[in-house]
Amino acid sequence: MKSILSWLPLIALAAIVAVVLLLSFSSNEKVASFPHYAQAEPTEARRQVTVSVFGWTGFWDEDRSLKNLETAVQFLDGFSPGFYHITPEGKLGQQPVVHRELMFDLARSRGLSITPVIGDDFDFARVDRLLYDETIQQAFIEQLVEEAEAEGFDGWDINIESVTKEDRDAFSTFIRRAAQVLHEHELTLTVTVFARNKQETFTSALAHDYQVLGQAADRVQMMLYLYHNDDTVPGAQAPLDWYREVLAYALDWIPKDKIVIGISSHGFDWSEESVESLTFPEIQERIAQVNTLVTYTPDGSSAVAEYNRGGISHELWFEDTKTIMKKVSVAIEEFGLGKFIIWRVGAEDPGLWEKIKSVREDQEVL
Repeated sequence: MKSILSWLPLIALAAIVAVVLLLSFSSNEKVASFPHYAQAEPTEARRQVTVSVFGWTGFWDEDRSLKNLETAVQFLDGFSPGFYHITPEGKLGQQPVVHRELMFDLARSRGLSITPVIGDDFDFARVDRLLYDETIQQAFIEQLVEEAEAEGFDGWDINIESVTKEDRDAFSTFIRRAAQVLHEHELTLTVTVFARNKQETFTSALAHDYQVLGQAADRVQMMLYLYHNDDTVPGAQAPLDWYREVLAYALDWIPKDKIVIGISSHGFDWSEESVESLTFPEIQERIAQVNTLVTYTPDGSSAVAEYNRGGISHELWFEDTKTIMKKVSVAIEEFGLGKFIIWRVGAEDPGLWEKIKSVREDQEVL
């Protein structure tokens, strides 16, 4: 009996070692099953991330853009106003913006990088001219250099959405050519793309080849919103399961330091009769008018409110500071991604910018 008792400490130690090894094996199994976003503990990922925030504006809402930019500019790293477009002839043209110079002056006063957006006015014909006529394309690229040097821009943000999967190679070739020429003149090229995952079927998203664009451009800005939109049933613009899938897919093809996450700041009012796009202040006004309550989706990706007007049921799904910072948190903590661009300055919850400041100062995200 005494002999057996003498062995008990060794038996207990062996049991502890076995349990530790078993737990370690189990933990490694879990990490291996989620390769894209379970590689590191959140605290480790957070330590490695430098947060940068950029702002888009829309040319059609310049009064609100200017007003909100006066606050936002102190929290931004870069400014991408929607001041340019491809003309019907395939040339570089300016949008009619009265407050253009005031906004540029605000951005320059804070030392922000300025990369204006070039849109396509949702016109496939003008995009075809640019992509498939080499003479027009060459002249357009030369215009990019001339205008950027004359205005003191840091580069351009090309946002071409009127494409199909058949245009993928032509679009990629255009971006390669533009990037090469701009880089020769020490200018940057940012490409704004549709969000996509491995199962993507939307033809315009398939025109954006993440691998090629990630190699050629300085930044690839994903419009990571409008999963639900004015052509769908009501729902969150960026449900977190889809959001995570897009980030994981992007990391497979785009260098990590080039990925910029586009986050919406507005919302929609769905009814049986129509869908209306609304800014955050407009949504708050409507909520006050109908005296309804705001709730959040279980994943925290969207604020939701319901009301009835004139016998017609409405659903409001929208972004506020809480939902935006949830997406910022997921990107930083789970994926180690820290570059964001807000669509758009002029539509956002005014409380967003103080929260952005906290994140940039390495405080708590939520």
